[in-house]
Amino acid sequence: MIPNEPQWYGRLGEEPYRKDPRPSEGQVQAIIAAAKPGKERRWAKWPAAVLFAAACLAMTAWLLSSADRADRVSTSAPSGPYAGISRTDFLATAGDRKINIVEEFKGRNEHWAAEYYVYTLSGDSLRLVLCLTKYIGDGPSPRGEMSFTLMSGDTVFGSVGVTYVTAPEQNIYSPALTMPKGAISDPASLKSLKMLIKSSGDEQFEWVTLYPSEG
Repeated sequence: MIPNEPQWYGRLGEEPYRKDPRPSEGQVQAIIAAAKPGKERRWAKWPAAVLFAAACLAMTAWLLSSADRADRVSTSAPSGPYAGISRTDFLATAGDRKINIVEEFKGRNEHWAAEYYVYTLSGDSLRLVLCLTKYIGDGPSPRGEMSFTLMSGDTVFGSVGVTYVTAPEQNIYSPALTMPKGAISDPASLKSLKMLIKSSGDEQFEWVTLYPSEG
């Protein structure tokens, strides 16, 4: 015996160190056969988990892209002082009949933006006019009795008073201003128009100068 050699090795065949008999080949195969389906099932869970994670990533990417598209749409929508009264907005109201704009005048000041259109409808040579004014000042839109007057130089083309019980939608006022027949037969000859606006409680008119515009 080697000096200092541990003395426990000789007791390995005794309790509690006795080894179980080596299993037969048939027992080994039975153990493998019983364990294999469980192993395959565990591996089968991986593809499902991977597919679920991929689906979550795809959904997240789609939601982010949708939000980005929505943001681009909202930021690209018409904005600014002429939103709602611009040429594009006016043409969008045409419906089935095409609008042909003969002349457009537009202008703004600190409180108001205004558009004045001379136009015809498809299939008709009669010239029509439309005046749109939009309140762009601070605070609530004016209500009550309001006056609108359209001038060029010293010539008054039309004046109308309108009472608004509530503020109009989008702060857009559409006074029914009309020009005398033939007064604007040659709109290109007008260098500018002046829209005078007086709100309830105001002592004086304030005006917006409108200039010919290509849109």
